[in-house]
Amino acid sequence: MGRRRTSMIAAIVFAVGGLAVLGQQGALGVQTEHDVVVSDDPVNFTPHVLDGEVFAVAEVGNTVVLGGAFTQARNAPDGSPVLARHNLLAYDKTTGEISTTFTPDVNDVVRTLAPGPDGTSVYVGGKFGAISGVSAFKIARLDVTTGAKVAGFNPPVVNAAVMDARYASGRLFIGGLFTDIGGTLRTYLAELNPSTGALKPDVNLAFAGLVWGGTGQVYKFDVSPDGNSMVVLGNFRTIDGQTRVQVGKIDISTSPATVMNWATSKYDIKCGSSNSTKFDVRDVDIAPDGSYFAIAATGGHTPIGGLCDGVSRWEMSATGTGQEPTWFDLTGGDSLYSVAVTGTAIYVGGHLRWLNNPVYISSFKGPGAVDREGIAALDPVNGLPLSW
Repeated sequence: MGRRRTSMIAAIVFAVGGLAVLGQQGALGVQTEHDVVVSDDPVNFTPHVLDGEVFAVAEVGNTVVLGGAFTQARNAPDGSPVLARHNLLAYDKTTGEISTTFTPDVNDVVRTLAPGPDGTSVYVGGKFGAISGVSAFKIARLDVTTGAKVAGFNPPVVNAAVMDARYASGRLFIGGLFTDIGGTLRTYLAELNPSTGALKPDVNLAFAGLVWGGTGQVYKFDVSPDGNSMVVLGNFRTIDGQTRVQVGKIDISTSPATVMNWATSKYDIKCGSSNSTKFDVRDVDIAPDGSYFAIAATGGHTPIGGLCDGVSRWEMSATGTGQEPTWFDLTGGDSLYSVAVTGTAIYVGGHLRWLNNPVYISSFKGPGAVDREGIAALDPVNGLPLSW
């Protein structure tokens, strides 16, 4: 099976009751807790993006915002007219109708979305340099009704793509490929004032090194429910000189932020024979109670000891080097791109065909493997696929 990228918009999609939506940017907001496993029968009115890819989903009140690399969309009913939407659109969560007033023209790819603190706006991050003809360098804040830039939010120029963003505990964090914000050194991770966009001083860590080549970056991150810590993923080998290959934990309660005493070597094992994958981790989500986090990975055929092409659980309270996952569940050679932890389940998405595949299996179904195409739900306790 080709290593195609897939958008996992259907992961927690609109089961009745307004449950969260999961896209490739990972879990909605910071954490969304459910007391049941969501319905496996999604609603029929979700609109359609007709070309390109969707990378990010955010729910703001009764509005759902999609971001990615696309130019056309239409409402769900057959025969609905094709609408021009450039990399960003919004629709009504209750009816599925695409907004006719939220029509910003984003001139390049949108990689991440984060609901704003006011319930009426969304932070938008990506590769773009302008929105509706007005300069907006990689990060912006838009009104979800009008699509207009929110007055007062004027961040300095970010010199490269923003891949992830989170508003949590009154703070706005961004991660990506950038190394400079408004002429100030910031390597891959930064904090902005959520109202003005001004660069804040406390998050200033030196990420360095490349895993298997490519471009250094913080690809994804999540913030703990108490707002005190952060798990970061990406293409790096050290953080502030300490070995943290692809994964690290940051204490953001200190001033300045510091690297936490936690490290694993499990992502320093090269998987597969392809040179196209420069790093393996693709998404992370912390449980709603803050007790553990889950990582989804790509990477190719997994050797003994590796965690590529699978999902793993890690305890937040653990400290020290040589960390091992509580459990891991492999696909058998197919990539996972998204993960969302809701308390009752861990949802994953990608181009998987199976889960619970033996570690030595590559691209075929081994003993004990369970058929799960594209999307699955796992038991948080042991990682076994649920019947969903």
